[in-house]
Amino acid sequence: MTDTGGARERMHELTVEVVRTIDQVDAATWDDLCRGQSFVNHRWLRLAENILSGHEPRYVLVRRQGQLEAAAICSIGRRFGNRALQRRLGWVLRPFGWLRCAVPLSSETGIRVRPGSPRTQPVQVLLGAMRRLMLQERALLSTVDFSTDRGLWADLQRGGFRQHSHWADQVLPISWPTLDAYVAHLPGPHRREIGRLRRRAEREVIGVEPLRAPESHATRVRALIGEVLQRHGTQDIYVADLVGRGTAILGDDVHVLAARRRGELIGCAVLLRDGDALLAKWIGLDYARSWGTATYQMLMLESIRLAIELGISRLVLGPTSGAIKRSFGAVPHERFSAMAVMRPVPASLVGRAARLVAGRAAVDPTYSSATPPALSRA
Repeated sequence: MTDTGGARERMHELTVEVVRTIDQVDAATWDDLCRGQSFVNHRWLRLAENILSGHEPRYVLVRRQGQLEAAAICSIGRRFGNRALQRRLGWVLRPFGWLRCAVPLSSETGIRVRPGSPRTQPVQVLLGAMRRLMLQERALLSTVDFSTDRGLWADLQRGGFRQHSHWADQVLPISWPTLDAYVAHLPGPHRREIGRLRRRAEREVIGVEPLRAPESHATRVRALIGEVLQRHGTQDIYVADLVGRGTAILGDDVHVLAARRRGELIGCAVLLRDGDALLAKWIGLDYARSWGTATYQMLMLESIRLAIELGISRLVLGPTSGAIKRSFGAVPHERFSAMAVMRPVPASLVGRAARLVAGRAAVDPTYSSATPPALSRA
């Protein structure tokens, strides 16, 4: 492969192409490859390209006789997710960067194979193309996020990848017709805690409801999200017009919950729907007015109400605040990340990069599917 803009080569009856935007791939063709899988379709990737600042996507496409057989959803990373690390060690990534294979915004597995197709050969071709892409992009290393797919893990090991992190998303399966039915199914201590939470919110004059016409409150919502990012020392990688662009692409599948105290907007939750799944993507808080109150827990409870009313089958709550989310009935969904280092590079630099990637920096609580590494998670 000589041109990441679209050069092709033949490998065992498979052709490989790398493109820089999902708009270069026919939407119906892409969605057919990813059918039945949430947060990976064509419009989801368009959303990522439109709201992630400095996003550098690379899509590795494998076709057999013209049919899209497999793909790797990649991007070039050039910064750490933690602001302090970026200030001190950003120079490590500037000249090299790294190749990340994961679905942006959701961190779903970035390697996709057509359902029902033999997977070994296409995956091997994808990994080979990713190695060449690393060379072209001067990437120091490559990471691949994946779930409990043993077949993919075996393919990654054969391709020189080694596991370097492990985390768990908190996911709530939805099977109740009403919020009352959901609360009734909880164990006694958790059910009583919900009652105490509601009484506390009433005393604190805090109410949570869907924000109608969220675009009219976009500036305030964006500021609340930014405040959470700043408080947790996380790079703000989103465009200023986050809500507007998101709504323009996802339409009614963008849901914003507003937490108000005595009429003032002090918190929000932005949730994104795709098919039968709902992703709690961003939390926003006015810490001066919400700290020590029931705001965060009430946003979570009302997110569950929203999921039930929408009739979806699972609510993805993310990896942070696991104990709180498990008290609401969420269960862990294991995820992993594997890393391969480009050779030859100076041994000292490899070791340092590996330690940085494997290090457990603070995880951004607004990412619903972030991993522990200190590298920037989209």
